Amino acid sequence: MEGRWLKGLFEKECVTRGFTSGQTAELLDALDSLIEMIDSLGFCLSEEPDLLSQWRGYADDGYGVSIGFSKAFLSKNVDALGADMPGYTLKKVGYGELHGEGALETVFEHLEKARSDGLFERIGLLNFPQEEHEKESLLKRRVAAKIPLLLLIGDLFAVKNPAFREEKEWRLVSLSGGAFSDSKQYHTRRDGLVPFRGYALPIDENPIGELVLGPRNNSRPSDVRNFLESFGFMNVGIKKSSASYR
Repeated sequence: MEGRWLKGLFEKECVTRGFTSGQTAELLDALDSLIEMIDSLGFCLSEEPDLLSQWRGYADDGYGVSIGFSKAFLSKNVDALGADMPGYTLKKVGYGELHGEGALETVFEHLEKARSDGLFERIGLLNFPQEEHEKESLLKRRVAAKIPLLLLIGDLFAVKNPAFREEKEWRLVSLSGGAFSDSKQYHTRRDGLVPFRGYALPIDENPIGELVLGPRNNSRPSDVRNFLESFGFMNVGIKKSSASYR
């Protein structure tokens, strides 16, 4: 369902704003085409540094660590990433609805204007232009009326099933596919090929602020601190998880 929860919100908004079933179906088809065209790579984070379900699901069943990346660092560098490799956004995930102001309102302003101009009316023998240049012009205008849907690209991966609400997720999303297909690399795992984009962390900008040792991780904090400092990551707060497996 990644990238598709927004479709449900969009459909509800079409109904709320009085688009007919035929108009809604036409717009949903256009949105489906957009979703099929755009893929994404995601660096997923959580506001919760010490959540039992996350230890179990994402950190080697509690043997791993929780790395606290600096939000200030990510916010600053997402612009730099976008300059070299377009398609990056940093988003707080919404559950069942978009968090904060998304692009839906802007998109529907354009769509409602196109509707008032008659660009979503059903075409039949009585209202279809007879002149070839008029036919071509009408078809181009109908296609152009759906272009504002492109504004939803940044929100496609910013809304999820409410069942995941406890994760309080943020995402650094890198669009992939079409014009964004460059700069990808790949690694393999047992069940398939995994695309990714690499980005070196500039240690002089303190990208990591905290590290939490998992409830089953027996590393000594002093060893972890020495390990991090050997790679240039200084002043990282280190603590043990307070989550209990029993």
